[in-house]
Amino acid sequence: MVEHDGHLDFCARHFSLGTGAVVGGRWQDKVGPRKVALTGVALWSLGNFLAGLGTAYFGAAWLYLTYGLIGGFGVGMDT
Repeated sequence: MVEHDGHLDFCARHFSLGTGAVVGGRWQDKVGPRKVALTGVALWSLGNFLAGLGTAYFGAAWLYLTYGLIGGFGVGMDT
């Protein structure tokens, strides 16, 4: 098991969620909700998948990058 500060991954995720919401909202005005939602789901899935595969090997920084930033950005695009 990897030891890390559990709150930092959620901080990264919430920061990315806000950023993803702004980017997704502006992009949705141009291309419509379907493309934005599918891209958001793909990013969220990719972030969770990569976090599950690599956190044990690469440590907490990998979790922050994948689950926090990539996954959080995807969730933001879907909101």
